[in-house]
Amino acid sequence: DLTFPAMADGLFDFITVADSEIADAMRLALSTTHTLVEGAGAVGLAGLRKLAASLAGRRVAIVFSGANVDEATLKKVLSREI
Repeated sequence: DLTFPAMADGLFDFITVADSEIADAMRLALSTTHTLVEGAGAVGLAGLRKLAASLAGRRVAIVFSGANVDEATLKKVLSREI
């Protein structure tokens, strides 16, 4: 309630991603870069994947942050329960 209005006013555009898209991004990061990121750290990659068609041919960057994923969540992600 406190941050969303400020973000909506200050951002040009934003998208949302589903938990399954975040989990897919976590798996992609791990399998391609051997980087373990938590869900919050994988959101940027999930967003880029969702926008891939509109970003084709453009140079983009994201920041991977955090490896604070707990064991139970990581097991669910790797076993594709999420």
